[in-house]
Amino acid sequence: MIWVIVLGCLAAAGVVVLVVLAVGVRNKIDDVLVETRVLEERREELKELTASVQLPHKHHE
Repeated sequence: MIWVIVLGCLAAAGVVVLVVLAVGVRNKIDDVLVETRVLEERREELKELTASVQLPHKHHE
């Protein structure tokens, strides 16, 4: 009977660990998605800035 209790406690602890890890991974995924959105905004800003740059023409002699 004691083995059933021990194994049940171990299984419950394992489930708790899995839930905690899943929440942690979800938070990391959310952070990466936010960073991806920021990078996309920066890319658009850089695209606008580089579109307005005019390089001087080279004169060939």
